[in-house]
Amino acid sequence: VVAWASKMGKTPIVVNDCPGFFVNRVLFPYFAGFSQLLRDGADFRKVDKVMEKQFGWPMGPAYLLDVVGIDTAHHAQAVMAAGFPQRMQKDYRDTIDALFDANRFGQKNGLGFWRYKDDSKGKPKKEED
Repeated sequence: VVAWASKMGKTPIVVNDCPGFFVNRVLFPYFAGFSQLLRDGADFRKVDKVMEKQFGWPMGPAYLLDVVGIDTAHHAQAVMAAGFPQRMQKDYRDTIDALFDANRFGQKNGLGFWRYKDDSKGKPKKEED
């Protein structure tokens, strides 16, 4: 697989076998920090704006969660918590749990942190909810 990826001009990342994909092991601490900001009273819109405008990220954490899918993030969060309980287990219900329970799955059903409507090309466009 490493040679195949290299032939395609990609740089493979070799990791040991463990729960979750590499990107999830990097991304979920970021989402946990975002969750803590929300628990402390931060407005997700402001957090997204700061991450996008001041830090240059292509999308903030709320928008990214909506693109990934709240249901997908909810499942991956459980897998990561089971695989790394000391680092990823939480003793509270977070916004991902609340959105999942409310069937707000993000872009795939038009409701997540943001509301989505398709633009003229059929791409989901975020709007204030």
